[in-house]
Amino acid sequence: MIKVVIVDDIETVVEWLITAVNWRSFDCEIVGVAYDGLEGEILIRRVTPDIVITDVSMPIQDGLTMIASIKPEFPALQTTVLTEYKVFEYAQDAVRLGVARFLIKPSKIEDLEEAIGFMVGRVKELSNPAAAYPEEDMHSEDNQFIVRKAIQYMQDHYSEKLTLAEVADKNFVSIWHLSKLINKHTAKGFNDILNSIRIDNAKRLMENPEYRLYEIAEKVGFTDVTYFSKLFRRYTQMSPNQYRNSRK
Repeated sequence: MIKVVIVDDIETVVEWLITAVNWRSFDCEIVGVAYDGLEGEILIRRVTPDIVITDVSMPIQDGLTMIASIKPEFPALQTTVLTEYKVFEYAQDAVRLGVARFLIKPSKIEDLEEAIGFMVGRVKELSNPAAAYPEEDMHSEDNQFIVRKAIQYMQDHYSEKLTLAEVADKNFVSIWHLSKLINKHTAKGFNDILNSIRIDNAKRLMENPEYRLYEIAEKVGFTDVTYFSKLFRRYTQMSPNQYRNSRK
């Protein structure tokens, strides 16, 4: 059976996707559901699906960033973007990422089934991903330069609402290509590098006792102090307060 993952922050949409389609008629089974892009990344790496259907606008991490992050690891993965946004830029980014279909909510069941049928056909055609996606010279000097420039841009703009799409545009490359280069040269994803930069700068700001935790979170690019605290613990094995107390 072909494995399918659904990523959408609206439970009613997830339920509709699960029940409206006769998945077995497509030789498919749903192997997991996630409700934001970061959770989707973790799930995709764990269950290694063949197909992903995702929303664009979601909390914590959007769907296109999620696709860009996992695409280098799963080049044969087939994706369909299902979104309420009728913004052309999203469609452009989806095309750059190799998204199979871009559907606007609410979609007709016929359009959804056509997208599923197309992706299933691609999965069967690409049973040998190595042949379908030949390796390129990812370690050339030009590509190393692109990665260095991208990381420098992230270091200069980490306090802003930074996206992979923006960094790719500044480097005149596609989202998918930049994501693949970063992964090859650093063994990390875009979000991991950006979060590391933000946490390092947060640690520096904690040396100043006048800053409150929510102020530090905002200064390094986080709008949610709870999420900032969760990430800080993940990267340092300490809570922000524990780290600050250890530096006194």
